[in-house]
Amino acid sequence: MALRIEARTEIKAEPKTATQSIDLICELAKAKNKSGLSNLISSGICVDIYNGQETAAQRIASEEKVDTDALEFLIKEFRANLNYAVGGAAQGGHLSLVENLIARGATLNDAVWGAALGGHLSLVENLIARGATLNYAVWGAARGGHLSLVENLIARGATLNYAVGGAAQGGHLSNETLALRLLASIQDATIRTRFADEAKSSNRTAFDMRTLVPKASTLADLSRTKKINFDQGLAWQVPEIQGLLAWARLEKYLPRSLSCLIATFLSPSLTDGKEAKDLFEKMRLDVRKVDLNIDLQDCYLSSSRFAWFRDTRPEKFNLVCQNAKSDQDIDRSIEDEIRRLTKKDTYFDLLQSHKPRR
Repeated sequence: MALRIEARTEIKAEPKTATQSIDLICELAKAKNKSGLSNLISSGICVDIYNGQETAAQRIASEEKVDTDALEFLIKEFRANLNYAVGGAAQGGHLSLVENLIARGATLNDAVWGAALGGHLSLVENLIARGATLNYAVWGAARGGHLSLVENLIARGATLNYAVGGAAQGGHLSNETLALRLLASIQDATIRTRFADEAKSSNRTAFDMRTLVPKASTLADLSRTKKINFDQGLAWQVPEIQGLLAWARLEKYLPRSLSCLIATFLSPSLTDGKEAKDLFEKMRLDVRKVDLNIDLQDCYLSSSRFAWFRDTRPEKFNLVCQNAKSDQDIDRSIEDEIRRLTKKDTYFDLLQSHKPRR
């Protein structure tokens, strides 16, 4: 059944989802289409319909360039909720609009929730000083993924249940990787553990976040000490790399250049070659600290580079092996041949040229 909005406009079907309804309400509000919006509301759709993330008034108030006429149209003509509006205004950092809405009856708690969601720290502190609660602030901060603010608020007494709820609402706990990213972003080890415990006890996830705490702690330490990002830290922790370093410490095996083998495993997980190279540069000091009694330059060619040349250039490989007088000769010959064939100076470049298909 068609929903008539006005004489010259007809919506072929009523909106089927809350988001579609919000889209339509915003469109009608910005067009100041009173009859159209009245017909929509008469069909049973609330002006403050909520899709789990926002309402129409909240969306309009949060936009970078606020259409204040559209917002006032919703508030004055259709009594849109001031609290949703102030949350959106605070989320967008629109201070004068926030104060205007509070003066008209919007609550400080809804304002601080929006300010924390948008990561506007000074506004958050201003509203807390005026009476907004820490729980509403931590709820918004967690939903927005502002973990340093979350930690600060929890340390000051905010309830963990609000933080976990906000994180879940923001989609930060929807799978193990996202949950691990969140935990690794929490620098305080005690808060990290308490957060995981609360997520488990409140059944916010389909998995047990407590099992992620050890890995999250390792990633947090890497981020703090080596200044690497989460994706780089996650790549560094792949079993193949850690196994290689373990062998190196036992002096059982070490490639001529650890960067060769490390890059082999990093490339599929880090799609940006610069990011892979940056990670190795930041972590190579750990590699050099390995206590070895052999000169790195005299070590044999890495198995990954050796295999690449053997499998892609079998005839040349056999010829090199026949003419070589030692393993070191094979090493140097293959390295020269790879450089000649690829015209690449580094094995990082080589890996990017021969990246495996996903």
